[in-house]
Amino acid sequence: MSGPVLLLRLRRDRWGHVHCAPDLPTAAAAAAAPDGAGPRLVTAGPAGTIPEWASTLARSRPAAAVLVEDDATRSLCELLAAALSDRGIAASRAEPDAERWRLRHLDGPRTELTAGSDPDRIYRSGAAPAALAAELGVPVGPAVAAELRHLAARTAAPMTVPLLGGPSTDWAGLAERLRDEAPHLASRGVRLRASLPVERVDPASAEALAAVASGGVTLVCAAERCEPERLRAALSALGAHRIEPEVRVAPGDRPERLAALLRAVPDAFVETDLAGLRGLASRGALNGCPPQTGAAVRLREDRRRAAARLDLARSGRYASSPVTAGAHDLWWDRADPVASGEAWLGAVVSARGTVWARRPAVSATAHVAVRDLDAVAAPRDYADPLDHRPSLAWIDAAAPILDDVDAAWRDGVLHRRLFDPGRRLAGLCRLGYGPCPAAEGRQLYVDADGAVRAGRAGPLVGKVGDGLETLRAAVRALPAAANGCRCRPEGMPRAERPWLARVLDGVRAVAALAAEHAEPFEPDAIRVGGCGGPLTHAHGSAPAWPEGVAVLRRGDRYHLHSGGRLHRLTPSLAAVIEVRLDHPDDAVELLAGSHRITAEDAARAVAKSEAALASAGAVPPSRRST
Repeated sequence: MSGPVLLLRLRRDRWGHVHCAPDLPTAAAAAAAPDGAGPRLVTAGPAGTIPEWASTLARSRPAAAVLVEDDATRSLCELLAAALSDRGIAASRAEPDAERWRLRHLDGPRTELTAGSDPDRIYRSGAAPAALAAELGVPVGPAVAAELRHLAARTAAPMTVPLLGGPSTDWAGLAERLRDEAPHLASRGVRLRASLPVERVDPASAEALAAVASGGVTLVCAAERCEPERLRAALSALGAHRIEPEVRVAPGDRPERLAALLRAVPDAFVETDLAGLRGLASRGALNGCPPQTGAAVRLREDRRRAAARLDLARSGRYASSPVTAGAHDLWWDRADPVASGEAWLGAVVSARGTVWARRPAVSATAHVAVRDLDAVAAPRDYADPLDHRPSLAWIDAAAPILDDVDAAWRDGVLHRRLFDPGRRLAGLCRLGYGPCPAAEGRQLYVDADGAVRAGRAGPLVGKVGDGLETLRAAVRALPAAANGCRCRPEGMPRAERPWLARVLDGVRAVAALAAEHAEPFEPDAIRVGGCGGPLTHAHGSAPAWPEGVAVLRRGDRYHLHSGGRLHRLTPSLAAVIEVRLDHPDDAVELLAGSHRITAEDAARAVAKSEAALASAGAVPPSRRST
């Protein structure tokens, strides 16, 4: 073959897919050769398997390929090198050298990649496309202005470009070089960011950094293992020049230090993923931090998303897919890996559906998304003890949960296993609460033997390998479901409790409220209206409210939960709303008598509460005239 030499760096995601991941050392090596004479940097490709990558690379008929690896991708590059060799393509392997911007040859045909590198002309040489600058950044050197002019001339959309400095970077010189370029870059939508450690910020360097910031560069202070006093001193030095940098904090190995840094700078960004942030929070890294702390906001958003995913998986409340009409959820509890049923799952599960499995090796099976069940929930029985991670508890027996429901309604005891927001309850339809996701075959369960059931502990409807129509026919042939539920285990009694829905609506409301706070759940800190009596009046609680509606009190704050959303209430409005929902027919009289107000004032208050309830979707709009 007489084609180009391909230079590429790959990575594997957590689901096993291989992606292209170009970086600066590989781009600098490609830029070192004269124009058109060096290796061609691969910047895009399929998110797939090793054979798919080998086929894709072979179609360009390259003379050779150079695979850049590190400890995490060594085996990946070995497999790809073997696959390319089978197709007649010589493949060599290299790794980043300890010296910056260099590659070191490892094995295979020797290339000239180690002969030099040119980080000053990565984009002007054509080694990397301009659009990649937002990901790779631009090294700060003598030619940084020329590189930025090149990017501005070739960018079609606004982008933020990181400027990559080092210990010896001349920030004052950078400000001088950027002074004339700043207006042109801004007009083309090119924004610049420069990151530097907090330790390099002092009153002497702050003036030069202020000059850089005046040229349109956003400064980012990176705090790694620094003390809060040092961070405050750096921010004070920049503040003297009216510069407010972004602050990014490395999590480190001491949660108490991270908590002190976040208390000092609440809007600092913690450089870890959400799983790491959850672990840090569990070890006290957010202790004493205000609710508006950036990390606390991220954690609340993550809790909302996790709760939404589990609620969908629990209830099966999905919209029908316009592509196919298979199951929306399939729980794979078989010992064989998910990949063993790839074709079958693609035919049975909806195009927008999800397969839940423990430690799956792939992220997609045909067109179906595969999710790691243990990453979100660990299915267990309701009566099992709680641990410190979110779990999805199954209602396999009625007695334990009904005992907790009765204790909550009668005495106001919020049992942790029932109300803890880290746990979602599946199978509540067996008690008569909510829709049954298995009733129409929208949720299927594959047990350890490969049998397919209409929901966990539901009736048998087939086996792995049966077609979609066969499974549909089996679901339609099932006997009429008592109370609309087809997954109730044999012998489970029906829950004859008028207050069941109201208590379980309170459980969902507590989970929604906990998602708004980073602090651990404490049952004693929350009161649920109706559980142990009303929150605001002494006239008794109605056992049934409109579906999905609950009133909560946390400290001195009241909340209305309706339609999956929380609404803050004033104490006076909360009092009127609770009377209106508990006693809809005589709310005006009760309110007038208990608060010693006229009937007209009471009627206006009730009308106002009905308007608030209607706007929250809790009740239909009232036709009562005021």
